[in-house]
Amino acid sequence: MKKLNHFIIAMVLFCLFGVGIKAVENRFPNNAKFSRGVGNTCFWVSSSASKYKTSIRTRAQNWMYTGYDNKIYMTEVSSNYATHMDFYAKSSDSVIKGKVLGYTAYYGGTGSRISPLGKGPSKNYFYTEIILKTSVPTNDNKGTIAHEMGHAFGLAHTETSKARLMWPDTGRTRIKPAKQENDIINYLYK
Repeated sequence: MKKLNHFIIAMVLFCLFGVGIKAVENRFPNNAKFSRGVGNTCFWVSSSASKYKTSIRTRAQNWMYTGYDNKIYMTEVSSNYATHMDFYAKSSDSVIKGKVLGYTAYYGGTGSRISPLGKGPSKNYFYTEIILKTSVPTNDNKGTIAHEMGHAFGLAHTETSKARLMWPDTGRTRIKPAKQENDIINYLYK
């Protein structure tokens, strides 16, 4: 009976603490996220990224309808006034070179960048710019767009599973967030 009690206590502790720790694995420092939430996420696609527009729309659907519950709702708008995510494409810059297929830049409410290019934020942000390489191979663009949207929502890279959307490498085939990534969004935007 004593062994059974210890087992039950261990299982209760695991359920209370083990799952909670796992669910918040790949966040930015200080739980940095959109200061306006994700319930009405507006995105805009510049003419430089127009060839990715269909894929961007589809990835927005993938984030809204993950198969798990979350608060994300995304709407495409015709101007970049007061948006959450602005999409651009560049052939190269200080970050887009070599294997890098895209990155997310984070801005405060006054329009000033709050973290160095290529680095995640450490405080809440008002909007993001997602920069895609103009020559992203077709097989990679879907995963890259979904991955960069994940950064915009507040997810950092994961180092624990290549099967996850936020794995930091090219050759990404996953185009939807995994359950754990969805759970982190729910944790951030309670």
